[in-house]
Amino acid sequence: VVVSVSNEDELERVLERHDPETFHLATEDLEHALELLSDVPVGKLAIAEASSVTREQVVELERRGVDAVIVPARNVAELVGGAPPSV
Repeated sequence: VVVSVSNEDELERVLERHDPETFHLATEDLEHALELLSDVPVGKLAIAEASSVTREQVVELERRGVDAVIVPARNVAELVGGAPPSV
């Protein structure tokens, strides 16, 4: 189960009722996602979402503990530092 949260109140309610393994940080900006990340329990997966993100921001999110970033469909080679896998 993936739980989507966009603010501290939602995150608190979810943690009171459930013990999800994965959190989707559905925020307006990456800074707010990082603020929410600080309240996500250690060991849980955290996925941020961004409509516009740079390679440097992806690296910073990873460094701070975000496990994945959802980005719009496009060539993501610049974000991951290499060619995307063929599917």
